[in-house]
Amino acid sequence: MVQHTPNVQLVDVREAEEHQMGNIGGINIPLSLFEEQLHVLDAANAVVLYCASGVRSNRSANILLQKGYKKVYNLKNGINHLQM
Repeated sequence: MVQHTPNVQLVDVREAEEHQMGNIGGINIPLSLFEEQLHVLDAANAVVLYCASGVRSNRSANILLQKGYKKVYNLKNGINHLQM
């Protein structure tokens, strides 16, 4: 039996300098440029957003939901709360 794994887009919405200092992967689309860069995301895929504390990624998630994206996830409390 073949299982389908959904495509997931991991997006860091922090500024480029923050992303370069450390990240958990994915592409970097800063919140300040988010609406201008939506064309790089595929609405058919799940989108997981993260930032430092969860505030900016939550704002980004709301933007995507308003634009009709259905599979949008926010890393609650951001990457500062991950133990790495």
